Amino acid sequence: NAEYMGTEVVEKEKKALSSLSVMFGLVIPGRPAQLAFAQIAPDKWMAEVPLPAEVAEFCFFLSAPIPPNMAVGVYYAMPPFTAWEFVGAVNNERPSDIFRTGWTMHEEVSKLPVVQLGVSIEPVESLKVLVENKPPIDIRREFAKKVALNLFRFIESFSQRGQGIANNEMLMVPTNVLDRWINRFEEKYRLDPHFVMRTE
Repeated sequence: NAEYMGTEVVEKEKKALSSLSVMFGLVIPGRPAQLAFAQIAPDKWMAEVPLPAEVAEFCFFLSAPIPPNMAVGVYYAMPPFTAWEFVGAVNNERPSDIFRTGWTMHEEVSKLPVVQLGVSIEPVESLKVLVENKPPIDIRREFAKKVALNLFRFIESFSQRGQGIANNEMLMVPTNVLDRWINRFEEKYRLDPHFVMRTE
């Protein structure tokens, strides 16, 4: 977990920030642009994101410059909103970005009616460390790998090894194995869209 808003800006920069209106916005595909963020400290804001299971990615952007050598960190939290996960950052040199959330396949998040999005203005160097240490989210790739693994586990479950084949390198399976797997997959997916992510 990232320590949300863990670095305080210096007093001079806080004063500059307190005189500014909201300097950023959030765009979730298919939803109205969100510019209303609740300011909870001179350098910190918060907004709620309803139905996070429907949000695969979002665009976050600066609508006005921020103080030099500073950047905007974006975080999210699940109830009780005490543990914050780092999502990404923007700055004056890169004032907008699209962030993949991973929420659509995150079993805990997908059951929630809302998550909180936290925004913090922090020194560029502090956020650079978080960006460099954050593993990339490629939920499409992970889902594809889990589907392939699920198919392999299903085929493997027949466990009829070929006779007379050196080192048992081939499996003997029914000719309709793919049809049976597809039917099974669709039924399990209908009951639980996240079941495949638990394939080991």
